Amino acid sequence: MWLKFRLKHYNPMAIELFDTGKFVTKKRNLPSLNALLFFEASARHLSFRRAADELCVTPTAVRHQIRYLEEWLGRSLFERKSRPMALTEFGLLLYPLVTQGMDSVDEGINLVRQSLARTKLTVSVTSTFGAWWLAQRLGSFVEQHPDIDLRVRIHRYPRNWSLATCI
Repeated sequence: MWLKFRLKHYNPMAIELFDTGKFVTKKRNLPSLNALLFFEASARHLSFRRAADELCVTPTAVRHQIRYLEEWLGRSLFERKSRPMALTEFGLLLYPLVTQGMDSVDEGINLVRQSLARTKLTVSVTSTFGAWWLAQRLGSFVEQHPDIDLRVRIHRYPRNWSLATCI
């Protein structure tokens, strides 16, 4: 069963999850997300070279993505004649929107990653203790604490169980 959820910047027109488990999505008419990512970095640095360094690609790859985005929009986004490079009127209009969108995606991804992160617990026991006492209780522990990733290490002989050796 799907759970309804809301993000901080939830957009009801974008995606909604219902108890039925069906997704309802709005068809989007967007350019390449890579092109938007390259535009955001280029506009922030006002340099294709610095954007390329940040994105671990060549400046030519950045220029190609910017050219694709400009063709897709039908507008120029950068004034290339001036040094340093500057945004056009349309670039100035698009930049804060793309930045806000990237920030929302980043926030959403972090939220999902945090919700998937589970506490890890490692228990080291002797084989006798594990077989006679722990094994009978593991099932109920896992049922009561599904958010804990439990790992059991079995040792044939007792070890020094001080905290220093467990870390």
